[in-house]
Amino acid sequence: MSEPKPQLRTTKSDLPRSVTLSGRDLEDARRLLERLTEEDDTSTASELARLAIARCPTQSERLMLRAREILALRQKRAELFGPSMFGEPAWEMLLQLYSMSGGARQSMSRLAQLSGTSKATALRWADYLCDRGLVRRQRHPTDLRSAFMELTDKGREKIQSYLADTIKFTE
Repeated sequence: MSEPKPQLRTTKSDLPRSVTLSGRDLEDARRLLERLTEEDDTSTASELARLAIARCPTQSERLMLRAREILALRQKRAELFGPSMFGEPAWEMLLQLYSMSGGARQSMSRLAQLSGTSKATALRWADYLCDRGLVRRQRHPTDLRSAFMELTDKGREKIQSYLADTIKFTE
């Protein structure tokens, strides 16, 4: 009698899922890997441990990942309950600007699109955020109808403080 052929993964639920590690989990893993490297410097495990330690995310990377995680959760919430139930365009705009790698600026049109609001609503909230010194508006060099938005240092510091606190709550 022949053995049955292995089943190929065909459904989404059969696929492996990713796991978000808390800061405490990462620290525990780092300590464990350090101990592995102390025992035998020539072993493959030691080499793998050194590579893993070298790739532990920095605090800045952890905050960026947390911002993106919050944005993904907000998007999922809007999909399930509808966007009109949760209206926080200013917060959405701040998170979008922060989560852009390297502190990239965004055009107002793109920021409105990313935050799920109309251009008029995005402009009103952009004025509010500018007045509080959280974002900076820069004129487009060739198109007077367009502007770019970017976080100020004050805005970045406040978001980082908030994100750092949210990471502490999940540990």
